[in-house]
Amino acid sequence: MLTVFTASCSVSGADTSSARQARLLELEDAASTHEMADPNTARTEAQRSTATVNARIALGPKAFLIDIKSPEYKGDATNYINERIQRSKTGDSQASYEIHARVSSCKRALDPGDDGEYKVYSSMGLAEQFSRRIEEEIENCKTIAERTDIMGENWLSLAATQGSIEARLMYAQNPRAAIGDLTEVLSDPSRLIDYRRNAVEYLSESVSSGNVDSIEALANIYDRGIVAERSYTRSLGYWMALQRVHPSQYSAESISRLSSSMQTEQIIRAQELSKEVYRSCCE
Repeated sequence: MLTVFTASCSVSGADTSSARQARLLELEDAASTHEMADPNTARTEAQRSTATVNARIALGPKAFLIDIKSPEYKGDATNYINERIQRSKTGDSQASYEIHARVSSCKRALDPGDDGEYKVYSSMGLAEQFSRRIEEEIENCKTIAERTDIMGENWLSLAATQGSIEARLMYAQNPRAAIGDLTEVLSDPSRLIDYRRNAVEYLSESVSSGNVDSIEALANIYDRGIVAERSYTRSLGYWMALQRVHPSQYSAESISRLSSSMQTEQIIRAQELSKEVYRSCCE
């Protein structure tokens, strides 16, 4: 199952289950619709630990999971982004994704929203550390608002278009980051149509590349019927494929829940789809 940690102002030494929960809550707050259960670059000495660290966990010759951890950003955000802009312009999807993560961290610091994360750290006795990190991040981000070339670009959509699997997973689970808020969507409804089509296509392509997280994402999407039209048959097929390559209690329970209310013909079609998905992903 995909482990998604947002790029946030993490408190050093606070990597407990409660701190991880805080970062996941932060991700959920950022998404208007939560659909799922997000390289090595040259770095300056001052920013050696600031790039997004991702690891591929092999599940076979082709299949893999992605584990995305949250970096602790240090130093001026504009410098960090400037180091990656040229690579992004030449099609480097990882550079674009790292810019998205850095900009998102700045936006959260400059507009923290509710105090849910603060309360979690406070309950752990880390409120002062958390507040200090937020203050440092605000200082690091203070010049970013003046850069229209940075703030005017949708880096998540760009990274997804360029092929970043991490960006595509985030794109599918975070419509607001991908296409804007409801007001923006209502002003141009075609954006929502394009978004839904792109999200499914991106994830399908990622499945073909071997990414198992994208199988789970599609299973959830067809189960919930928000990003794509609801199809319990397709959802069951993806859950079956996921259970085959990466068994878990969650996927087993989903299979049991869906199949208990489906007709035999639907289950047979789901089994056939699961074989297709498995061949695409894992053989």
